[in-house]
Amino acid sequence: MAPITDELSTVFNSAVFVLFGGLLSKGIVLLEKLLIGRTFSVAQFGEINLAIAIFALGATVSSVGLTQGVPRYLPRSEDKKIQRGILFSSLIITGIIAILVSLILVVMTGFLQQALFDRAIPKLALWGFFICIPLFALLQVMVSGIRGLENTRYKVYVEDIFYPVSRLAFMWGLIVFGIGINSVWISYITALILAFVLSNSFSNKLLTLIGEYQPPSKELLTYSAPLMVSAVVATLLTKVDTFMLGAFTSSYEVGLYSAGYSIASSLLIILSSFGFIYLPIVSRLDVDDDSDVSTIYQVVSKWAYILTFPLFAVLIIHSHEILGLVLGNQYRAGGTALSLLSIGFMTHVAAGRNRETLSALGFPRYVLLSNLIVLLLNIVLNAFFIPLYGHIGAALASLLSFVAVTVVVYILLYYLADVTPISKRLIRIYVGLPVCILPIIWVLQALIPISVLSIFISAFVATVCTGVVVYLLNGLQKEDTAIIDAVESRTGISFDVLRSALREYMRI
Repeated sequence: MAPITDELSTVFNSAVFVLFGGLLSKGIVLLEKLLIGRTFSVAQFGEINLAIAIFALGATVSSVGLTQGVPRYLPRSEDKKIQRGILFSSLIITGIIAILVSLILVVMTGFLQQALFDRAIPKLALWGFFICIPLFALLQVMVSGIRGLENTRYKVYVEDIFYPVSRLAFMWGLIVFGIGINSVWISYITALILAFVLSNSFSNKLLTLIGEYQPPSKELLTYSAPLMVSAVVATLLTKVDTFMLGAFTSSYEVGLYSAGYSIASSLLIILSSFGFIYLPIVSRLDVDDDSDVSTIYQVVSKWAYILTFPLFAVLIIHSHEILGLVLGNQYRAGGTALSLLSIGFMTHVAAGRNRETLSALGFPRYVLLSNLIVLLLNIVLNAFFIPLYGHIGAALASLLSFVAVTVVVYILLYYLADVTPISKRLIRIYVGLPVCILPIIWVLQALIPISVLSIFISAFVATVCTGVVVYLLNGLQKEDTAIIDAVESRTGISFDVLRSALREYMRI
């Protein structure tokens, strides 16, 4: 078994490339939101996001947890017949269920319009998103197969580059040609068809689907089925506020909330970039029983938090201005919600890959239990806060739910999997960065007139201060050399001086 630093190097090596793809993908998604937000009204923007939420929930149900089961079981066998059986069977199961889900939603369109929408977008647009569900679900399973084969490049090419770029290009072109609100779903379905074809081509280079295969054991489904329910619950955790806003308030409120949520969710880019290769590695470590999962978990969580913090600081202090600059002044009213959601997402970042770790170590049912508990709490909180405070109430409910799920999963990791998710070093960093840096950025924005330049100055100052505070808080450790190894591997540039400085700092 390789030393823990080698496993960390693999995680960070993958993360460097996935981070590039994640940044590009998130940037394109923001451009897409900007295009939709500036082209259509706030109410239409809200209803488009409602339709996308239903589409995402339908795709999650359709995958029956196989997007987690496939990457867990593929790396556990090197037999091509077994691997082919796992991937082929997963695609067939997902395809059948996705078609059924899509048809059910099409039949229920009238009810959904009456319950959640103000009819700011036509029925045809809803049908378009529902038709996208089988394609998206199959694409997710195909990408999960690539993930299970531990290939980072192909995932980034398909999911982070080709799919969002082509979708944005089609959407812009259709809007320019005057197609209107239907441009959104048409661009989705066209990009999904092409992305699925490309993903199949890449997957065949790693594992061709043509040939003999061995049907997967029941263990794949018994592992994945609870995760399907868990994934649905997890999706609802992020979408239930949108659904309840649609039910209790107006599409305008949904639009303001969706604007803040779209930007705040960018805080997950770093954490997500680590996660692509994290599950297969932790799963393999669990089988070999020869590595310290706690250390991997803590190091990944620490660096996800550190690298995300400058963006978090800017979003907290400049929330109203950022919404105005990105989507237009009509969205500035969503600034408070953006600040609350940013705190919630940062709590998620600090928690690290907690639920995924619990799943990889063989406790998917407890992931489901924790998600169910927090979902029920989230529904209660939304039912209480939304009638009182509208979109701000939904943001507050989401923040409290993020905190609750972190506490619950931390407890489960510690007592069930013997994983220590927190350490004194992490506590120093998690508390020290906001205490030391947020007052500086707040004073800075009070002294400098608000503009695009002032926001970039705040981001630069926050970045420099983050590095200084981490150093002063003794936030570095010997396992951090894995990050240097990863950057060297990707760039071909030697960082011996930096590695020597880290070793001197740690007195290794």
